[in-house]
Order: sequence, then structure tokens, then C-alpha cells
Amino acid sequence: MTERSCKVEKLSEEFFLEPISNKCDHIPDRCIKCLLSREKAALCPIENCGGIASDTLIRCMKSNLREMNLYKPEQTKKITATLPSACTLEISVLDGSNLSIAARTDMRVCELKEELSKSVKEKSTKLRLSFQSSEMKNELTLAECGIHNNCTLQLIILMMEEFDGKSYEALQFNLSWGFPDIGIDYLDGTCLSFAGKSFVALVDYKHLKGEGMAHTGDVMDEINMRGRHGISLHLPSVPSQITHLYFVLSAWTSPYISRYPKPTVQLHDRSRPDVPLPIYTPSDIGNVQALIMCRAVRRTATSWTVERVGRGCQGNAKNYNPIRQMIASIN
Repeated sequence: MTERSCKVEKLSEEFFLEPISNKCDHIPDRCIKCLLSREKAALCPIENCGGIASDTLIRCMKSNLREMNLYKPEQTKKITATLPSACTLEISVLDGSNLSIAARTDMRVCELKEELSKSVKEKSTKLRLSFQSSEMKNELTLAECGIHNNCTLQLIILMMEEFDGKSYEALQFNLSWGFPDIGIDYLDGTCLSFAGKSFVALVDYKHLKGEGMAHTGDVMDEINMRGRHGISLHLPSVPSQITHLYFVLSAWTSPYISRYPKPTVQLHDRSRPDVPLPIYTPSDIGNVQALIMCRAVRRTATSWTVERVGRGCQGNAKNYNPIRQMIASIN
């Protein structure tokens, strides 16, 4: 017999030779295999008939095909659940240090920050994590951020939390220090501006003014054997191409910053003068000639954050090249 639908010669046993419902007064014009392969297998194939085969009859058809080895039931789709996997992550910090931390791919970013806060001894709300130059959102899981075993994440530590979403506008950097054993000597504070990795300008004891930046010059108190100076920034006046402002301490004549007794370093937003930003003090970093203390980073056209750096390097106000090279490698 020739099957009407697939136009193939088939054995009579491959056809169902009875009406498929009490409503039908005819036999189906399709073989059992073609009947069952339709989207609505139970519906009579004769146009405008409307007859519907019972579940029992459908099972009977399938049984007949099995006996002829013509029926292959649909394969059940295997659903493989992705189980949370343990992973070890490398955390790169701006000060040049690295941490290893055990995590799970189903952890949320905010949970990982809570774990990291114990290691860096900072509140989790002051931590930012990024992967492949993209900041990781708190509500996402590590898996959703594309994190897997042995990934390296970048950790940024904010100098202080933002206030009601308001950006910094006017930063003030004040430095005072004691003279070292050799007598009168200078501990220089410098602000260097960068557009990405490219150095643009600076203010220091010799270059007192720049766009949006000013330096007070050195004030030396020979009676009390102390020196001081300040740097002020008006961030809305900083040129639009500037992306980073770095605050650096450097020793002038003495070989190390640690030779200057009782240095005090204070950085704050002048619109919030009662809230100082905690920063590394020179005694924290050992024998280095220069300390890149922190940086202001432009996040949008009008929004800045202040981030801790704490990276020691060579160089001073006589030769900024090693400092500039180190900053370019950080950016």
C-alpha cells in the first residue's frame, strides 16, 4: 500500500485499519508511524472529521510499531546542572601585593568582598573588584561575572565611602614633617596628573599652579625643626582629558622617607573638612625614596573617587621619571 503522506510503499500491517474514534466512520489514510509523528497525533487526519483517538488507542499503535521495530520513543533530554565549584582566586592590589582566596562560583560579589575585608582590614563597602577591566556588580555571582578557578581579580580600596552619592569636588592635601638628623631637609608632596597612561602635568614646590591644582610652597619652621606645605584641587576645573591625579611623597636629600621624624599626612574633601581620609603613613612602608600614596580617579565627567595606592618606588622631585613610570604601569 502507498502511504498518502510520505508517498512510500508500506506493508498493510503498518496501517491502522479501524476508525480511530467513535466519531469516525472511516479508516485513517496514513500509516501508524506518520499518524504518531504529527504534532496532534490523536486527531483524525481526515479533514473536518474532528475525531480524537483515546490514550489507550495511541498506546496500542505504539505497541504495534515496537513489535515491527519501527517505533523509537523520544529521547529524554539530559539536563546537566552546573554545580557550584570551588575555586582559588588571585587578588591583585594597587600596592603591588597579591592575595589568594578560596571561593565558590555561586558566591555573590558582595560575599567575596566580605571575605576580602577580613584580609585587608577594611570595610567591605570600601572595596571594589574588577575582572578584565570591568567592575563586578555586587548582586552578581562569580559565575555570572565569568570567574573560574585561577582567575586574577583587581582589588581597589576606597579612601572613604561616598556621601549620599555625592562626588568629591575640592580635595586638600596637607603634609608636615620633622627635619632628619642631617638638619633642614624637605619631604616633598607632589600631585601628578595623567590621561590614561600618559603624564600631563604636576604641581610641586617649584610648579605652584596648574589647571584645577595649586601648591602652597614649602613653609619651614627652623625653631621647631618642622616643615609643611599643602596641595589643593578643584576637581570641576581639572581638564576633561585628565583621568587620574596621583598624590606622591618623596625624600629630597635623605635616602628614605622613613628618615623624616613624625610625618603627618592628611587628605580631605574641603566641603567635608571634619571627615579626613585615612591614608598610609610613611612609617608603614619601610625604606623607600618615594611613596605613591593615593589617587583621585575620574569615573564620569563630573564624578571622582579617591583610592588607596601605597606603592613605594624610586624617584623624587629632582627626577620624577621613575615615579611616572611606576604610575603608568599602575594605570
